[in-house]
Parts: sequence; C-alpha cells; structure tokens
Amino acid sequence: MELAHEHITTEVSRYRGRIWQWDVCNEFFTDSNPSQVDPNNWWIVNAGPEIIPNAYRWAHEAGPKALLF
Repeated sequence: MELAHEHITTEVSRYRGRIWQWDVCNEFFTDSNPSQVDPNNWWIVNAGPEIIPNAYRWAHEAGPKALLF
C-alpha cells in the first residue's frame, strides 16, 4: 500500500493548485458497473478494499482544495 500512497501523494502534490479535480480510484471499479469493485483489480487483490478510502484520504491530504471523484 506504500507504493500507492507515494504515487498519489507525489502526483497530487506536484499539481496542487493547478489541477482542481482528481479521478482518484476509477481503476478499482468494473467498467460494466461503476458501482461495483473489481475483485480482480491488482490493488484490490493485494491491498484490499481499504485502498479506496485510503486513496481518497491521501489525495485530500496532498491537495485539500481539489475536488475528488
């Protein structure tokens, strides 16, 4: 999970104030039903579903004024 934390923090911090919105974790959901977590997603399999709220928390900490989707 440290890899995801580092990546999200780096990206959002780099563009803080220049990008006003982020699509935080669309990769974790299925294409056919965007409300359903993809059980085959590498992050879900290896980090568990708690990666989703953590990704939002990390993005908010790195760019607190950005809208997160």
